Amino acid sequence: MTREAILERVRFQGELRGLAPSTLHNYWLYVRQYQNHYGKPADELGISDVQKYLHHLLYGRKLKKGSVDLVNAALRFLYRRVLETPLEGEKIPRHGKSHRLPGILSRDEKCCVCWMQREACATSAFS
Repeated sequence: MTREAILERVRFQGELRGLAPSTLHNYWLYVRQYQNHYGKPADELGISDVQKYLHHLLYGRKLKKGSVDLVNAALRFLYRRVLETPLEGEKIPRHGKSHRLPGILSRDEKCCVCWMQREACATSAFS
């Protein structure tokens, strides 16, 4: 199958499943970039190619983990729904969100943190 045919199938399967237009556009774009990176259609590529590509995005292009997770989701959709050859999830891990606090807390956030600390202290005192 050609690269263009795969991209058409991505669009068709996304529309069939009712993906949001922005999600469908991004999936189409990420699949196109993946195929262009290797110069081959995705059906000629395998799990090791996906792993190498995601590694390249993280450490070569230095994309943030959240951005790479979006590409990961697009490639999972490609292989599972379009090519009907699911990737093994444990071999292609997702990073998830990092839970960092903002550098400067608002007044309401400060009050919330103080209240949570008091509650935690009160709870542990009576345990």
